[in-house]
Amino acid sequence: MSYVDEFKKIHDELVSVHDELVGTMMVSRGPVVERSVPVADLADIGFFLRELERHLDEMRKDVAARKDLIERLICLHSVKRMQEGENSGNVVGRFASATPDLGQTPVVPKLGTPEYDDLMREIGVPVGAYKDKLVVPHWKYVKLWIEERLASGLPVPKGVTTRPDYRAKFHRRKKTDG
Repeated sequence: MSYVDEFKKIHDELVSVHDELVGTMMVSRGPVVERSVPVADLADIGFFLRELERHLDEMRKDVAARKDLIERLICLHSVKRMQEGENSGNVVGRFASATPDLGQTPVVPKLGTPEYDDLMREIGVPVGAYKDKLVVPHWKYVKLWIEERLASGLPVPKGVTTRPDYRAKFHRRKKTDG
C-alpha cells in the first residue's frame, strides 16, 4: 500500500468517525438537555468529550505540522522545476493538485531595537507614544498592513525584514486516477 493510499484510508476513516460522533452528539442532545441522563453518566460523557477534544487538538497540530512540511517540499520542487525552464510549478497527483504559493512573511522587530524605532517612525507613531507604551501596535494588523504593501509592490517598511513563506494550495481533482 502506498503512502497516498494509507493517508486516504485514514482520511476516510476519520470522516466516518466524525459523522458517527456528530450523530451521537445530536441523538444524545435531547436526553442530556432534558436531564434524563443520570448525572454520573454526564461526568463520564464530559470526561470522554474532554479527552476527545485533547486528542483532536493534538492530532490537528501534528497534521498541520506535516502539511506545512509537504507544502515547503512542493514549493522547493516547483522552484527547481521552474529554474529548469518548466512553465508551471503545479504538481498533479491522483486525487489532488497543488499550486505553490511562494511569498514573504514580515518579521516584526522587537520593542527597544533600532528596527522597532524605524518601523514606528514609518507608521507615524510619535517617539514618546511608543517608548512610554501609550501606543502599542496590534502586530496581527501590522503584519497584515505589511503583507498588503508587499502584495501591492511597495517596499518593505524600514525596520522590517522578511523571510520566505512556502505554502501550497490544494485542490481536489474532479476526475481521479484511483
